[in-house]
Amino acid sequence: MIPSIDNNDFSEQTRQDLFALWLARYGDPDKSTLLYRFVEWAARSQWMHRRYQREYDLLLLTPEGVNHRLYKSIRRWLANAERSFKSDYRILNHHWKTRHPEAQDPIRKIPARDKPQSAKWNH
Repeated sequence: MIPSIDNNDFSEQTRQDLFALWLARYGDPDKSTLLYRFVEWAARSQWMHRRYQREYDLLLLTPEGVNHRLYKSIRRWLANAERSFKSDYRILNHHWKTRHPEAQDPIRKIPARDKPQSAKWNH
């Protein structure tokens, strides 16, 4: 599961709390490492995606109708934020898996299966 904070508060403190959750998930890397930078990007892009998703939801709930210009802008921002988050998350996971092969994937935590033994044919 991807780290998340369930409230709709998009303050600087909430962004920092979300970043702290991501850092904890990846073992609190040192600030000078590339892993720290990738975690920072993923947390920031997730926060932006959630923020634009909330703006989009609020726009659809307006009783006086939807302003088409605003609707198109928010949809574009939301799509860009989603693409950015998916890209940053993929980069982070790729870096994590290639640099820390002994570590489990911190998000999925799926146990590794034993590889099946190849059949030995006796002729």
